Amino acid sequence: MTYKITTALSKLIIFLFFVVNDVNASDEFELLIGTVDEQALTSYELNQRIKILINTLQLEDNIGNRDKVRESALEKLIEDKLKISEAKKLEITISDSELDLFLSNVFKFPVEKKIEFSNFLNDQGIDEDIVREQARAELLWNKIINQRFAGFITVSELEINEEKKIYDNNIGSVQFNFSEILVNKDESKKDALKKIQQIKQLLDQDTKFSTVASRFSDSPTRLQGGVLGWVFSSQLDNLTRVSLENMLVGQTSKIIEMENNYKIIKLNNKRIYGQKGNKEYDIINFSSPKNNDNFIKFMNLITDCSQDFKSLEFSEKINFDKIEKIEISDFSDEIQKNLNQKTVGEKTKIFNKNNNQYFFLICNIFGTEIEKIDEKIIENNIYSRKIRQLSRTHLNKIKKIANINIGIE
Repeated sequence: MTYKITTALSKLIIFLFFVVNDVNASDEFELLIGTVDEQALTSYELNQRIKILINTLQLEDNIGNRDKVRESALEKLIEDKLKISEAKKLEITISDSELDLFLSNVFKFPVEKKIEFSNFLNDQGIDEDIVREQARAELLWNKIINQRFAGFITVSELEINEEKKIYDNNIGSVQFNFSEILVNKDESKKDALKKIQQIKQLLDQDTKFSTVASRFSDSPTRLQGGVLGWVFSSQLDNLTRVSLENMLVGQTSKIIEMENNYKIIKLNNKRIYGQKGNKEYDIINFSSPKNNDNFIKFMNLITDCSQDFKSLEFSEKINFDKIEKIEISDFSDEIQKNLNQKTVGEKTKIFNKNNNQYFFLICNIFGTEIEKIDEKIIENNIYSRKIRQLSRTHLNKIKKIANINIGIE
């Protein structure tokens, strides 16, 4: 049976399914490496988490890559211990049935097939107890945050109206949906630069951006795999905005140095705010072999979609056909960029593919109608931001006063 990894609730750590190597002797040999509020940290736990993280990131399991992820794996192990310790102090518990249901939702397996799932993990060399401990820590932490803050978080009409005003004032403006990985310069600029360079190396190995962000980013957005969601161009600092404007969808930036941090961003999507539905086009596609020297002359004779193209000079080697209601997402990034700069009645530039050249004449554009945002969406977005901020702040406070003793470097 195969189980699909998904994100859920507070973005549970992505666990490894397909581990081809058996647990090695160093994994099985258990040493005490530290304590967190009297909870033991063992070499076995850390090695398992390092191994899971390396395979999750789809990296080669070698000393270099283990060194790159060791600090992050240890940090997450400590945080999970703190979450469990805090829940114990507050007498917050979860039942096995809650845990089973949570794992069922995350890994997409029926609860009644729990034994099969356990066997599956065992066959892949994955320690189920560690998987369950990580899941338990997330569930307990969700309960802690909800119990401590949910009843006190309010979203006022003033906040909704202020954010709605921003949206209304930006109707028709460009929005970017992007993700970030951020490394603060809090302690040492040199150390921060080294860390962001190591992160860039991981991304250059085609490691999934969201996975790297969730493990290494200093931003609160790490809980969502680094995703910031839709942000207006006007709300961005100049360096970030310029980078996004020059990126294609799916592209990752170079390292960007800010005043207080380094960051890497990935463009997930972009749109015109308030635009209803997907943008569609009625176009006429004109094409010809590359060796047709009269193609540009023919192109200059095109004035509108109602012309009799066959009667035009230089038309004998030109093919043309009308395509209706084609979504902009069906075009390549290069064509999309050019189309977005054009209006009805205009022509694109000439594109080349294989031994052909072609351009498009735009006859109609659909999906540009504007609709206003639902205030409930604004309220939910503000609430989610507050919960995320309080969650991270509360965990940082707990870490500062916790009794953490680590005997390794």
